[in-house]
Amino acid sequence: MSEEVDLKKRFVERHSAGRPTLYSQDYHIGLLYEVFVKGGTIEKYCLEASIGLSTFKDWRKKHRAFRTAFEEAKMIAHAYFQELVLNPPSTFNFSAYLHTIKVRFREPHEREVTIKMPKNCNKLNLDELVATTYKNALSDFSKAKITPKEFGEITSGLRNGLAISELTVIRKELDELKAIVKRNS
Repeated sequence: MSEEVDLKKRFVERHSAGRPTLYSQDYHIGLLYEVFVKGGTIEKYCLEASIGLSTFKDWRKKHRAFRTAFEEAKMIAHAYFQELVLNPPSTFNFSAYLHTIKVRFREPHEREVTIKMPKNCNKLNLDELVATTYKNALSDFSKAKITPKEFGEITSGLRNGLAISELTVIRKELDELKAIVKRNS
């Protein structure tokens, strides 16, 4: 409750004062760490620092140390979320987690993901192969080795592969039927 009162008091003071917030490198960079180590957001930081989003953006442009610290703070928040999925609390909402990861931590560059195929892949039928590949991708995702986007692409690729495989089987059956009809005529 006292935290809520403090936030309200700072909110009222900030809006009634009408003067710009002064930047203090030690305080504001330390606050970046405190907020982002718990997975915080820019908006949460702005509330804690009693500044507006435009001030935050100005500080990033004007203060190199702040900009560098912010980039590192984003990595700290990302690590927080990666560790969260490895040791989820009992009330863990996986859908909300996926959404947060997707929105906040987009991969800035494309990378190639290698799908581990089972050693006995020639002996497996297509359903078993897809199931094994899906399990491997899910394992990599849960260990944060691949991003949600990459996981989605892998599973989408598996579904498309199944559809192509089914079409190939249908085409082969049609070709066999055509050959039988041609022989019989």
